[in-house]
Amino acid sequence: MRILIDTNVVLDFLQAREPFVEDAAKVFAKIDAGEIEGFIAATTITNSITLSAKQGVRLLLKMQLHKF
Repeated sequence: MRILIDTNVVLDFLQAREPFVEDAAKVFAKIDAGEIEGFIAATTITNSITLSAKQGVRLLLKMQLHKF
């Protein structure tokens, strides 16, 4: 079986977003086991990097603000 993985599923997995991270991990485990073939759109790569970077910046800012 072949599936197209939505950007949000990738982000759920990479950012461990609750409550979806467990389901996303199951999808990637099935791909890793060779049970299914997973594909993503080219824009998923750039969108995931951009959104993950923004999330990282937000976390850094929160950490810095807690120091004061």
